[in-house]
Amino acid sequence: MKEKHARYLFLFSVAFLAYLTGVLTGAFELPPYKLVSSSIRDVAGFVIHWKNDLGIEPTRHLYRGQKSRTVWNIVDPQRMSKGLRVVASVTPSHDALYGVRLFDQDGNELHYWPVHYDRLDPDGRSPNNIFLHGFSVFEDGAIVVNFDRGGALAKIDACGNTLWKLGGGFHHLVNRSYDGSIWAWQYRTDYTFDHWLVQIDPVSGDFLRRISLIEDIILKPDQMGIFGVLRFDEVTPSRYQSDPFHPNDVEILGPDKSDAFPEFGTGDIMISLRSLNLVAVLDSESLKAKWYQHGPWHRQHDPDFQPDGTITVFDNRLDLGQSQIVRIDPLSGEWASLFRGSDEIPFYTRMRGQHQLLENGNLLLTPANSGRVLEVSPQGKLVWEYQNVFDETRNGVVSMAMLVPEDFFAPGALTCPSRLSTGG
Repeated sequence: MKEKHARYLFLFSVAFLAYLTGVLTGAFELPPYKLVSSSIRDVAGFVIHWKNDLGIEPTRHLYRGQKSRTVWNIVDPQRMSKGLRVVASVTPSHDALYGVRLFDQDGNELHYWPVHYDRLDPDGRSPNNIFLHGFSVFEDGAIVVNFDRGGALAKIDACGNTLWKLGGGFHHLVNRSYDGSIWAWQYRTDYTFDHWLVQIDPVSGDFLRRISLIEDIILKPDQMGIFGVLRFDEVTPSRYQSDPFHPNDVEILGPDKSDAFPEFGTGDIMISLRSLNLVAVLDSESLKAKWYQHGPWHRQHDPDFQPDGTITVFDNRLDLGQSQIVRIDPLSGEWASLFRGSDEIPFYTRMRGQHQLLENGNLLLTPANSGRVLEVSPQGKLVWEYQNVFDETRNGVVSMAMLVPEDFFAPGALTCPSRLSTGG
């Protein structure tokens, strides 16, 4: 009887220790927590997206479209902003899964940049399992692109040829500074929750500057209270939760706008940390925060300096069903909603998102996960809409869109003899 009780006690102790180990592993994110949780997510994702992962159909890039839709819907041609529309998206109808398309004001495709991720990162993930996100366009017809969950940032010429590429986990938006240099975020290799803020020479692809989010910004004196999110009281790498910051944008204040921001200076750096609902402007040299604001935006993207001294933000409003564009005065803290989604004009994306305030007051909007681009007037009226139609019920993701002047490209910059049929 004593042996039986001892055996039961032993089995109970083993079960209790296993349970306690599981609880502590999850609570403290101890090894192999990340491996196990990642494996569970991968299995769940494959069950839903097996066609994508087997290369049959890019379901991870597809979202249900509106019931009644056309590729182009020009509602008010007189109100349209003049210029060319550049759209980065899934492009399954072309010769690459991803691409950048140039449209005129009537919706005619003038040029197509194929983005072959498998050529940029041949030993990396399948193109179906990474996401074209950031891009910047140059007057000579070249573009710079990067990929969420990918392993490359690259400059590509007008014909799709690689001019240079950098290996590494570059992610979210790519921004071109007033001096021509490229800024982006990059995962650091030593621990995943930290990131490099990188400045890159657009001609050579060389790094000009690398800034550690944690070491150079957060751990500066008096800034932990602004940026710091710790699970415990000790400031050690193992004490951070996974993805506590989620940086998703950087923009440099140029001399053309700096007079409108007397509290800032030319070259100051604006960053967006999605997980903290935080937008901040840092001194270009010391990296001290000159201004910061938590909210009113919720899981925001794409803060932009505006010529009138305000900052506009793409407010995703995660899981609230309607995104909006917010304008805030950094001096007074006063803010207003410039546009919010409605039943009449749906405007919502859980993730990603980009906006451009145009010279005539209109807004160019990219609610990425709806696979659409739309321009709306200051009164909130729809001017035109583009839908990246994949099939009868679904749209392909549109990463971002921008409007450039009609004379933006140098003469002959978009000439590609092998693809004259696309207007190149």
